[in-house]
Amino acid sequence: MASSYLKDLVDIYPKLSTSEKIFADYVLRQPEDLIKTSIHDVSKELGVSVSTIIGMIKKTGLEGYAELKLQLAGEANNPMRSQSWDSLIEKEDGEIQDIYSNVVDSNIKALSQSKEYVNYKDLRYAAELISRAPRVCFFGTGSSSLLVAEAHDLLFRLGLNCCYNQDRDHQMITAACMKEDEIAIMISQTGVNVDNLKLASILMNQGVRIIGISNYSGTPFSKMTTVNLAPLGGGEQEFGSHFTLRIPIFCIIEALYYTLIDVIGDEAKETARKVREIAVSSSL
Repeated sequence: MASSYLKDLVDIYPKLSTSEKIFADYVLRQPEDLIKTSIHDVSKELGVSVSTIIGMIKKTGLEGYAELKLQLAGEANNPMRSQSWDSLIEKEDGEIQDIYSNVVDSNIKALSQSKEYVNYKDLRYAAELISRAPRVCFFGTGSSSLLVAEAHDLLFRLGLNCCYNQDRDHQMITAACMKEDEIAIMISQTGVNVDNLKLASILMNQGVRIIGISNYSGTPFSKMTTVNLAPLGGGEQEFGSHFTLRIPIFCIIEALYYTLIDVIGDEAKETARKVREIAVSSSL
């Protein structure tokens, strides 16, 4: 796959037909919009046939529309490329800094900043979508899978009809079988993981609304969600290794849990009470 699809498209542009150039112009002008739009909607908007679109895509070395979306997403904002992975263990005057203190300080800084970026209205909107859905499915692969498991466990305790399997292929199958009135909750810690982008693309093609939880906004993943809850904003700040930055996402998950209780009302409160009683009965 080419390192820069847009550059390659510019190079091949003179060799395209008139209809193909209409689609090429759209790709070059609005790549971020294309990531969020189905091939049929693009075809209707531009007045260009689906076969023409596929033909142009193949001329640029890609197999189809889904691969084009992923290629364009990969060229979008990737805040992780600017992160310094060794910033938590930098040496000062020949001595290794207190790594634990640095990890704690990094999370404190991230949590403090998250209060500026996480909007309660977005949390409320996400909770309202979840509360009305007949089924809520959870998605996220790689290091995000641990966070997804926690989110599923917490929201399951509210009596929601939840669906989750950690296996990547199982998630792909689930995404392809979802219905438009169902809700997907998807966690992508970095917002640039290819498997997570593929899952989001499948869900979009199914017409499923995605509640995205990710550290950063402005990433390819954030542009594919219905509502995106990102505690660290655009990723301009330096926080060190992203593996230390799970606490802000855990806070979002817990805040979503309490917001759901408020939105659902007495039924959710009663379910939460029963769950607490079960926990107490299993304790010494």
